[in-house]
Amino acid sequence: MATYTFPESLEQLLANREYDFADFMTFTSGYFKGKSILDSANLAADFLEQLQQKMLALGDEYRLTVSKIQRKGPENPESHDEIKNGWKGNCWYVAFAKLSTNKPSKYSKDYFLLNVSITPSDVNLEFRVPHHYPHYDDKQDPEKAKVEPKYQLEMQRVPLNGINKRLQLSRDKLLDLISSIVVDYLLNCVEDVKNDKRIGRGQSSAEYFVIDDLMHLFDDNYELLHGHRFPMREEGTPLELDILAKPKHENVRKFAIEIQGVHHYQDVHGKGNLPRRKELDRVKRDWCTEQNILLIALKWQTWSDRLYVNDARRRRGRMLIFITNCLKNKGFYLHIDENNIAKFANGSDK
Repeated sequence: MATYTFPESLEQLLANREYDFADFMTFTSGYFKGKSILDSANLAADFLEQLQQKMLALGDEYRLTVSKIQRKGPENPESHDEIKNGWKGNCWYVAFAKLSTNKPSKYSKDYFLLNVSITPSDVNLEFRVPHHYPHYDDKQDPEKAKVEPKYQLEMQRVPLNGINKRLQLSRDKLLDLISSIVVDYLLNCVEDVKNDKRIGRGQSSAEYFVIDDLMHLFDDNYELLHGHRFPMREEGTPLELDILAKPKHENVRKFAIEIQGVHHYQDVHGKGNLPRRKELDRVKRDWCTEQNILLIALKWQTWSDRLYVNDARRRRGRMLIFITNCLKNKGFYLHIDENNIAKFANGSDK
């Protein structure tokens, strides 16, 4: 289960260093036998504070923001009284606050360039645009080269405490080293952001791109809701639809879109979660049918390969054809993948 908050700025987040936890920082949980993620939260905040200082030294246009905070709670909180008020971790989404030349829409939340994921055991930095991750050699910067080789292959997750166990740095030295690497990474991203180039085609960011396109196409006819939640009949806990389009006028059909990643089809981490995921998908289908909502389950890889790759004008033109054709279907569920995308998007695979 996840909930979201949207702080106004990175400064607002860092100013709350007393951690009263009244809003998004209810970190302690019996699930972890008394172990709190407070220490990791402080490490993450110290890192972001130093990162912000280094970026601002380059100019105010490089100011950062935390656009969204995702709180990750227990999957079945009602079944475990001792953990129902606790949280497994937080994920802070970092972006440039002012750099984009085209003002982001209210759905875009700017470009997410870095995730700071906070758990009881570590703070993980996830680079949303891994091809911009910098490379170093021993002659260029010996300390950075010690950090980098493992991530030449992964180029995604950098665990702060994990690095520190290998390098044996002081906390201040660790933060200085990692923030310097991230500054290089962010500066590598600058031109793409300035030019309003769509970057970061990850599964979680896909829904922002899709709803942004839908807003340009259907804003006059639909109220577009991102992350609409509804209660599960069996358990009373909420489920979430990626996008729900509610008509503003009569005789306009309701529809919802789910962007489905590989975890909807495979047991990705070998944890046996696939049957539960399929059951939750079934509940969503049933709920949409009861509410007379057409549910479009769009495979993420298909969206990425066939629609995302186009420039904005061409992509939105094909999205218009795609949604229009989907709405002609008389049923309440459509599963869209590489085998039938052309039928609905009128040749979008060519």
